[in-house]
Amino acid sequence: MASPDKPDASPPKDPVPSYEERLARNLAMAFLAASHGYRSVDYVRKLYADYPVGEFWFWLARLVMEETAKRPSKAPLTPPSIQ
Repeated sequence: MASPDKPDASPPKDPVPSYEERLARNLAMAFLAASHGYRSVDYVRKLYADYPVGEFWFWLARLVMEETAKRPSKAPLTPPSIQ
């Protein structure tokens, strides 16, 4: 029971997701939108907002972060030449 001096504590808010978690969720939502033929990732995000993100998407997010960290920020992105 709360004392008269202190009101009941409000429920804890959801912690801010890490960059890795946000990237994993965005990758998963983009895949779902493309594979199901939705035009809007926002719609898919609303549909699957409460679903947990699987380990595969975290692995893919880490891979994307590692590969983008290897590139200089101003380097042009050119496809490899086909020989």
